[in-house]
Amino acid sequence: IVKLAGYLGLRRGEICGLRWENIDFRKKVLSVRLARTTAGGTVVEKPPKTPNSLRSLGFAGLEDLERLLRRTREEQRAAVCAGLAEDTGFVLADRRGRPWNPNQVTRAMEAFVEVNGLPPITLHGLRHTFASVANSAHIPLPDISRALGHKDVVVTGRVYTHIFDQTHVEAVSAVARSIRGA
Repeated sequence: IVKLAGYLGLRRGEICGLRWENIDFRKKVLSVRLARTTAGGTVVEKPPKTPNSLRSLGFAGLEDLERLLRRTREEQRAAVCAGLAEDTGFVLADRRGRPWNPNQVTRAMEAFVEVNGLPPITLHGLRHTFASVANSAHIPLPDISRALGHKDVVVTGRVYTHIFDQTHVEAVSAVARSIRGA
């Protein structure tokens, strides 16, 4: 959950809706095609938030994420072969193969933060972290916006990217170098 949100900027519903058929290990691409969310206590499956949210994200270079996904898939297959679980096709499934309730995902994130003594952060906060780290790495805002599945680059820039102190130093230093060079 943490790696999917932190490395790829996925929403909770996108993580819950992720199916094995949407992961191409050969090409190292994950496609967002389904969201699972709750409405009035009922789990609802639907297309992602906006048409822009239908996207494919590469995970080449994220070996730890790939290992985790492969191990999870093998564990699920073994449980199905042993007759202990059904194959529902969802990446996030319990021991019997049933997809997690999105509220379980939120509780799991809260427990992870508490057990590891981390500063308070929500699953959605990891989307902001993804955007901010990408921005700090000088990834163009339109690319960050597309990765997050946003319709509007302005929302990505105004709401999701937070400037780290180092970014201010880089901006001031760049201006100073330009002025000195002129």
